[in-house]
Amino acid sequence: MRYTVPVHQTVPDLLPAIAEFRRGEPVFATGFMVGLMEAPCMAAVHPYLEPGEITVGTLISMTHLAPSPPGTPLVAEARVTAIEGRSVRFDVRVSDDAGDVAAAGEHTLRVIDVGRFHARLAAKRVQLRHGESLNVGLNAEAFEHACEARSGRRTDAHSSY
Repeated sequence: MRYTVPVHQTVPDLLPAIAEFRRGEPVFATGFMVGLMEAPCMAAVHPYLEPGEITVGTLISMTHLAPSPPGTPLVAEARVTAIEGRSVRFDVRVSDDAGDVAAAGEHTLRVIDVGRFHARLAAKRVQLRHGESLNVGLNAEAFEHACEARSGRRTDAHSSY
């Protein structure tokens, strides 16, 4: 997948409300690089989705290796390394025209039911409107315990889609 870094996807543009990002260098931000790395993975899975299915990213492990200023042509490539149930794992690599590897890593997508996802999203919006806690700041173990206590059943926090 070819992509040219636009001028509005640099570090200061990622989260402009946060001073640390505003002070950043005008190069392709790691957060945008993550999106670019996810794109060829999504494209690879898309032809195999059934109606009513979508993919969501569940894991990204990447290393940002080289700066890419605006105007840099990049190529993102993904290779399937494992399929486990509804999860598809990829090795992903982004290179520039100078031959430098700009980023490399691993990404996992999970195929989910869009109706169930929308129902969970609607419930979360209601929860936010009512000021209920979303367990922000809890570690994974505390989050699982809170979910178990609320539902009365064991919850796997890593595959809760």
